[in-house]
Amino acid sequence: RLQLSCNRLRVVPRALIRFRNVVSASFADNLLRAVPDFLADAFAASLTELSLSENKLDVFPNPVLKLTTLRKL
Repeated sequence: RLQLSCNRLRVVPRALIRFRNVVSASFADNLLRAVPDFLADAFAASLTELSLSENKLDVFPNPVLKLTTLRKL
């Protein structure tokens, strides 16, 4: 489980691509305006749960569509 909630993150750290077997990730309550493509590429085969609530997203983040194992958003 990757828990990065409440950290005032403006961007998703690129270093997260090293973690390939993440099943659940929370980026809730940050300052994110977008979800980068590299996040979807890194977690596409494992992520089943993703929390992006309470961020600054204006539109639905297209990289999320690549997360084929995602069950809960």
